Amino acid sequence: MKIGLIALLLLVQSNHLFAVTYSSMEHVRVGNRVVSAGDRVSQFRDAADPEKVIPRYNEYGVKIGEQWQYNRGNGSWTLINVNLNGIVTGVLDMIDR
Repeated sequence: MKIGLIALLLLVQSNHLFAVTYSSMEHVRVGNRVVSAGDRVSQFRDAADPEKVIPRYNEYGVKIGEQWQYNRGNGSWTLINVNLNGIVTGVLDMIDR
């Protein structure tokens, strides 16, 4: 019980040191386009180039898609998960405070 409480307190303290707010959205803005899950990459690819493209793998090491990261400035990022068929599977806004 004491070990679990200590671990919880350490986790809470570490979150204050690296405070990041995540907001799972139904849609996000990329350049001059609005992107949501189910959209094709071809619908917004020309709106803005991602800052980073990170490959995503499943637990067996098989590539399942990519995460496109857009830097919005001031520590804010928009993350878009894309599957191998070029379809958006999820969007997320991340704000570093």
